[in-house]
Amino acid sequence: MKYLKISALSGVNIGDLTISECITKLVPSFVHIDSIDMNFKKTVFYQSPILRKKKKTDFVKKYPTVYNRLLSINHSLRYKKKIIELAEGYDGLIIGGGNLLFNKNGVNFLEACYKFAKEFRNKDKKIIVLSCGVGPFSCAHFKELNFLVANSQYFSVRDMASLNYLNSILGEAFASKVELLPDPVIPYYKLFPSDKISHKSKKWLGINLIDSVSSPQEALKAQNIDEIVYNLYLLSSNYDLSIKLVTTAYNNDPEFLLKVSNLLHEKYEIDSEVILLNSNDIGSFSNKLSGCKYMLTYRMHLGIISINLGIPTLIVNWQSKISGVVQQFIKNPKLHILDSENFSFDEVTEKFNAIDELGQVMINNDKIIKQYAEIFHE
Repeated sequence: MKYLKISALSGVNIGDLTISECITKLVPSFVHIDSIDMNFKKTVFYQSPILRKKKKTDFVKKYPTVYNRLLSINHSLRYKKKIIELAEGYDGLIIGGGNLLFNKNGVNFLEACYKFAKEFRNKDKKIIVLSCGVGPFSCAHFKELNFLVANSQYFSVRDMASLNYLNSILGEAFASKVELLPDPVIPYYKLFPSDKISHKSKKWLGINLIDSVSSPQEALKAQNIDEIVYNLYLLSSNYDLSIKLVTTAYNNDPEFLLKVSNLLHEKYEIDSEVILLNSNDIGSFSNKLSGCKYMLTYRMHLGIISINLGIPTLIVNWQSKISGVVQQFIKNPKLHILDSENFSFDEVTEKFNAIDELGQVMINNDKIIKQYAEIFHE
């Protein structure tokens, strides 16, 4: 059995790459998988937090319907023939995972997934959608979602927010076909058992940031960079820990990260080191995170990985998906969800104290591993 798996593999987001790698490990060994980026991009290795250069065409993004139409035309002209050829050479298509079923701010993963699925369906091949996030949208999406749900042999989303969103768009008639499948990164420590922190030297506070204002995702609250910096100063002093800024995404994150770093130095004379997690760190994240005493993160998959490595972790509840996913894999999930978008000193210290006292206990992941295996045995 031979499947083509499409994901977001450009290297811009290491969380997406980790998702794809974990899916490959969760699929039974009798299934051969080839993985490609849905937009045929090559994986880029980032050696520094390079700021994204503005393009002359960026102004078009102010008109999402027009911009996404241009993206669609470009994708069809460049890749339709190639997708048809790929459909002929495989038994089926895997779409997964991550937040692939959305279009906003010039990112139209949904359209690419639809184009692949359409050609595989024309060749009467199987379509499997694994643990995807749904929404948000800034242009048309009903046709694409309707096609994917109607024509997939197995269709799953990763959280209740996505499931409810999908039902509100397509109606309850589709509810019986859509499954809730936990995020594939949740059992990370069982998929990569050698990736663990062996020594106990805990020297620094790990900080991961997203500019939630400019993110293509929908943030629940707006940030205040001055409050963030002040709270980081208080936390660093309280725990007597240096600060390391951990980045796992290379689109808008680096610019915001460098602003925070500069403000820490200018206002409080704190020099913060930048840690870049890259594609070659998957399976060995502990090499770069081994000295981390605590982790505060916006990026959900960095949070999942940190918890798997045994690092006390708080994940900022900046999106509706966060709480739903965290509840799937850890006991006392409220202790690990940070409601303050600005790293409130009181909330952070209270929750880290509770985690230190009660421990950080993951729910047994054998059931998740079995769920993924059974999809391909049906």
